[in-house]
Amino acid sequence: MVKIPKKISPCPIANATVEFRFSTDWGETQLFGEFYSRLKDHYPQFEELPIRQIPQHILQKDEALRYQPYYQFAAPSLMVWLGAQVVSFTNSYPYIGWEAFRPKCLDVWNILNELGAIREIERLGLRYVNVFEEVEIFSKTSISPTLNLDFSGFTQKTSYFRTSFRRDAFGCLLQVSNELAELQQHRTASLIDIDISLEKEHLHNSTLIDTLDLAHTIEKELFFGLLQPAFLNTLNPEY
Repeated sequence: MVKIPKKISPCPIANATVEFRFSTDWGETQLFGEFYSRLKDHYPQFEELPIRQIPQHILQKDEALRYQPYYQFAAPSLMVWLGAQVVSFTNSYPYIGWEAFRPKCLDVWNILNELGAIREIERLGLRYVNVFEEVEIFSKTSISPTLNLDFSGFTQKTSYFRTSFRRDAFGCLLQVSNELAELQQHRTASLIDIDISLEKEHLHNSTLIDTLDLAHTIEKELFFGLLQPAFLNTLNPEY
């Protein structure tokens, strides 16, 4: 059993997202209007996203577009995204911690739920993107995506690892890369991206709070289970 720290420093969490996909009998215009009126005071920065210009009948037919957000609401380090069948909540760096993040997610969800707009939750997702600056992550974890072949004259530079599996009813998607060249001043970084999801047939077995907490526990167990103990010790873990 992996011993899970309460926190590490510096915190590598670049963003954390909770997403609810749902079915509804409400039209997109009505959904947005009612939602906006209740959210605007807490998330005053509003933007309509370019996808909103695509005709609705195309958005509904295309599975890849159906759950995309149309609108963005923002406050410092926090964002809410709303589409015709999706609402999500993101905390970008600095991460405020799970005990503060979870109730804010539920507050946003409860706005829609209390409006009576939700017919059924179709999927719950929890995603954490962790960025390690100037770290070659595969040498610090239990993952080693190297080729066991002799390629004379070739040097392996960038590696990308992706796998999906299940933990009980939860789906788990893990993506790891040792080069993220999007930082300023040409600095590189490694990435650990973990997405935990639960489909609708399993969402009625417990409360949303318990489900979110369990998804969060699975994410943390997976994340810390990947790290080599010596590397974890350099991150100043607090238990």
